[in-house]
Amino acid sequence: FRKRTARERSELGERAQGELLARVLDVVDDMDRLAAGGAQVQAVDQLHQAVVLIEKKLWKELGAAGFEAIDPTGAVFDPAQHEAISTIPAPDATRAHLVAQTFQVGYRLKGLLLRPARVQVYGAPAQG
Repeated sequence: FRKRTARERSELGERAQGELLARVLDVVDDMDRLAAGGAQVQAVDQLHQAVVLIEKKLWKELGAAGFEAIDPTGAVFDPAQHEAISTIPAPDATRAHLVAQTFQVGYRLKGLLLRPARVQVYGAPAQG
């Protein structure tokens, strides 16, 4: 196998980006129809349902492309995947170093960390 040139690598990257964007065009169309009022929404509940359906469609396409959310609440804190924003005393020793709460979900693309999850972590149990 020969090494690819910088131009070939760039073209491959652009093609991959194009394929990902093509996957979400139906979602963009759905959002455009909803924003333009083309979808007959007469109540807040109907609007909410439409947005939920569009969100599911978007996540289906993003997931198929290898995009995943990181919500580690309850998992062991991993500094390679999570950014600790604050700590609180653990209610008991079994929860020490677990993620207590996720403030901002993180994201990975095909295993590559795009943004760490911003979390609150249980520290050592409170003394008392």
